[in-house]
Amino acid sequence: MKKIVTVLLIAMLCCLTAFVCFGCGNDGEESSVQTNTIKAADVDINIAAMKSEMVAYTKTNDIWMYPKNYEGQTICIKGVYSVGKLSGDGDAEHRFVGVYDGCCVWSYLTVDWEGKVPESGKTMTVIGTIHQRSTENGKSYAEIEASSVVF
Repeated sequence: MKKIVTVLLIAMLCCLTAFVCFGCGNDGEESSVQTNTIKAADVDINIAAMKSEMVAYTKTNDIWMYPKNYEGQTICIKGVYSVGKLSGDGDAEHRFVGVYDGCCVWSYLTVDWEGKVPESGKTMTVIGTIHQRSTENGKSYAEIEASSVVF
């Protein structure tokens, strides 16, 4: 039993090392905004590198629900671009990156950046800093202040 646990721990350590070294790279897609180059080692949360859609969705949803826990952390996220309102709170339009759970549901984070805007439904990769923001009715939500947007 100890041997199995040791092998599993070593395998997990190898996966973590690979994640840190090769995590959030540019796939050669056209870049619309790249104000800073951030290396994978500089990213605190790499949703783009998560192999399971459900794990990526769950982490994105946790960031959305508890933004204070992630304040100031650097994130790399790959998802689908859309524009909309925050659950009907007010009239403000927001830009979103959405992550699918692989079955039925999407989780979104708002994204703020200057520059070219993709078509709705286009896949995008965002690197930026997570900040807690407030809606018109005082509820908090997470917003990524993007330093790099690739679509």
